[in-house]
Amino acid sequence: MREIKEELDSDIEVLHYFSQSLHPYDQRVIKLMVYWAVWRNGQLNLREHESIEWVEFGKLDQYNFLPADYPIVNSVLMLSQVFN
Repeated sequence: MREIKEELDSDIEVLHYFSQSLHPYDQRVIKLMVYWAVWRNGQLNLREHESIEWVEFGKLDQYNFLPADYPIVNSVLMLSQVFN
């Protein structure tokens, strides 16, 4: 909730844990933890990012992500196939 507030100036309600990714960068390891959430209020004001786009789950493979993001993106893509 804090990250979304800081980076997008919006409030969310966290529902459930979804997945995580560990990825080495130089001398450190990044741990991304992903949760299903519901947007509650606020405008999407980009404070840390250059752009934002709402896309269908199944079309995530059409975008470029950072290496640490790919395990999460792949999990979402597999889940989208279950619901198609």
